[in-house]
Amino acid sequence: MTLAELCYYLSGFYPLWDQTFADHLRGRFELPADTTLGQLSGGERRRASILLALATRAQVLIMDEPAANLDPMARRTLLEELAGVLADREGTTVLFSTHILSDLERIADTIGILKKGVITHESSVEDLTSNVRKVQVIFTETTMPDAFQLPGQLGIPTREGNVYTATARVPTDDFKSLRDQPGVRIQLFPVSLEDALIELMESGKVKRGSGEF
Repeated sequence: MTLAELCYYLSGFYPLWDQTFADHLRGRFELPADTTLGQLSGGERRRASILLALATRAQVLIMDEPAANLDPMARRTLLEELAGVLADREGTTVLFSTHILSDLERIADTIGILKKGVITHESSVEDLTSNVRKVQVIFTETTMPDAFQLPGQLGIPTREGNVYTATARVPTDDFKSLRDQPGVRIQLFPVSLEDALIELMESGKVKRGSGEF
């Protein structure tokens, strides 16, 4: 079948099939309508599969590594279209599995880590991106205590002279007790979703379903 023929065939199985949206995606993905699917490249077949999935207007979409074999431009188009689907279709849920964490950062509300068939970590993206920071503590006038450690610290810190650097969950008081100490300066830096997840997983401080870490 050609892509056009397959769309016509599948439309009979899905009461909410949206051919207008399928045509829109075919243009955005630069897919030929009259070429048989067997003649398409691997990336084109992947884009065609995404088109077919989205055109069903299903309430739940399960997409397993949909960005595999896609070039950066096609990946961006996929994320833009998924974001549009979620914005325009009330009640639609997309379960999106990927190893490309930057994609999740752009589109996901909630993330989970699947390890050996079990979800071992779960949290909202907002919790991770707003509460986890790289923290640098500089002891400008005093010597760094040997046992010094940040509240909510994650992972392994680094010590260079009187500069202490670690990833930490930032408390609501923004380390006020440390800031109030004379001779201590604190700097906070944002971290990527990937960095935050790695630190949290290594520290074992993310618990499934609790949204807390």
